[in-house]
Amino acid sequence: MNARVLDRTLVYGGAILLAVWVLIPLYLVAISAFTPQARLFDYPKPLVPTTFSTETMQFFLEARGVIPSVINSILVALFTIAFGLALGTPAGYALARFRFRGRQAFQVIVLATKMFPIAILSIPLAVTFL
Repeated sequence: MNARVLDRTLVYGGAILLAVWVLIPLYLVAISAFTPQARLFDYPKPLVPTTFSTETMQFFLEARGVIPSVINSILVALFTIAFGLALGTPAGYALARFRFRGRQAFQVIVLATKMFPIAILSIPLAVTFL
């Protein structure tokens, strides 16, 4: 077997395993969302649903405050996107087009923010803003 073929096989195999690892919880949540409430806590949970019901999803959507919370989340996301684009587009253009003193330092600062995963920053941000 060629070394390149072996490398590709390992990369694709790893990617498939990672995708399965990420998608299994989403699949289980989707199954639970459309399982009747009476069978929701059955163990072991069947991997292929035997019954389909919107009862659990209806219960969730009718709970007090769910719909307004979803609407608020969508509005916050849209405003965040608009604000980020309104500031980021001219700043990115200026960084790419113009030469000015402090340009490289600013680029390093912008790139340094990408260095940390959001999970590491979530606790300090929550402590700061909550």
